[in-house]
Amino acid sequence: MTRSYRFISDHRGAYGVARLCRVLGVRRPGFYEWLAAAPARKERAAAEDRLAGEMALS
Repeated sequence: MTRSYRFISDHRGAYGVARLCRVLGVRRPGFYEWLAAAPARKERAAAEDRLAGEMALS
């Protein structure tokens, strides 16, 4: 699913979200939920990187 949403995000300016979701067979609200969750994913990835760095020092 993530690949589909990433593709939609990259090409929505050219084709529109509704059309891309229909062609790829994904829910439009699902795409917008994925888009809204991007900051949380970025924060979680940063926290995991910090933890990995702390573990490497131990």
